[in-house]
Amino acid sequence: MDYALIIASVVSLHAAVIMLAVCFAAGGGMERNNTVGIRIWSTMSSQRAWTAGHRAAVPWCWASVVISVVFLIVAVVLHRDEERLSSSLQHAVMWPAVGAVVLVLLVAGWACDRAAKRALVLEHLGEEHGGDDRS
Repeated sequence: MDYALIIASVVSLHAAVIMLAVCFAAGGGMERNNTVGIRIWSTMSSQRAWTAGHRAAVPWCWASVVISVVFLIVAVVLHRDEERLSSSLQHAVMWPAVGAVVLVLLVAGWACDRAAKRALVLEHLGEEHGGDDRS
């Protein structure tokens, strides 16, 4: 079960690092760059799209952190009770949790892409503040 604890730790750390980068970019603290952040064509097209996309991804990234922390807690408990639990039960917990984190991060990317494209359209139409005046 040691490998499940290692995987849980890596997934949790990865989700936390992604969350920090996304929050920093969403708050305007990080300019567009080729190193850190969600780097897809829609977010790289303008600073406004970069910020809007990252803002849309924040709730999904928080969800990935919550899932990974719960996964880490379960992995620690399973590791402690390793003698009493079968390997198949350990796998039944581990792989769905990893899949859930990956799925949530994919949804975060999708939300980021949609928001960035919307910001690009609004920018192209000349709506400087990114709002819709039609209420």
